[in-house]
Amino acid sequence: MIKIITDSACDIPDELLGSNNIDMVPLTIRFGNQEFKDRVELSTSKFWDMLDDKGIMPQTSAPSPGDFQQTFDKAVSQGATGILCLTISSGLSATYQSALTASQGFQDSVPVIVVDTQNVSMGEGILVLKAAELVAQKLEIEEVHRQILNSRNDIHVFAVIDDLEFLRRGGRIGGASAFLGSVLSIKPVVVVKNGRIEPESKQRTRTRAVDYLAGKAATCSPIKVYVANGRSEDAGVLVKKLSTLDLPIKPELVELSAVVGSHVGPGSLGLCMEAQKKEGHVA
Repeated sequence: MIKIITDSACDIPDELLGSNNIDMVPLTIRFGNQEFKDRVELSTSKFWDMLDDKGIMPQTSAPSPGDFQQTFDKAVSQGATGILCLTISSGLSATYQSALTASQGFQDSVPVIVVDTQNVSMGEGILVLKAAELVAQKLEIEEVHRQILNSRNDIHVFAVIDDLEFLRRGGRIGGASAFLGSVLSIKPVVVVKNGRIEPESKQRTRTRAVDYLAGKAATCSPIKVYVANGRSEDAGVLVKKLSTLDLPIKPELVELSAVVGSHVGPGSLGLCMEAQKKEGHVA
């Protein structure tokens, strides 16, 4: 039995984690001197409520190697003959390094392969669910690993950010810092590129920014489409726009988790897709 393990930045809903037999290692969310295990001690909806109520910017920290070791040990005790652990981008979090460190103690017992998805939110989540599908097909762990690595370039994540200050203070702003000087007069659209947050487009209004996201899906034939909602008022609008594009797959709405929400803030709206890149298309 090959076990799939991920972290709480993947934004996969709990019911999908359970139905696909995926274990999740939580990151930690801090509000001042209060600490919570993401999605274990703090639900996503409660996180957004606290963000509104407290008026302070939360911080996040990666799981320790010990956290991953405990989860790996549990999988082995339940009969796992191999473990594939997929994490948030190493360019955004130390989670990958923690998992890699923990994996080194298992190489003499069961193979533990740690994959840097180079993504976040349902960009990460799509790859995790794909790994679970491949495991269900009874493929060997090396083949699942190979196919996941080949699929990383097919994942495309774009987001409208309402307040870049969250990214700046969290140190995740990357190349999107180019937006800071004109942020008051634009609605910035960012993209996850090479595992980091980079600038994608400057739109003059929120409506145009949402239209821009829908246009990204229109340029390709995505086989997976998710809208990640960070307490935005127009997530339903984007889902509706995507539904009119005659896409081969129905868009699905998920909540943007506390891990991602801590760094992008309320009003953020993400588009996460799996689609083969075509010349002049997607990004």
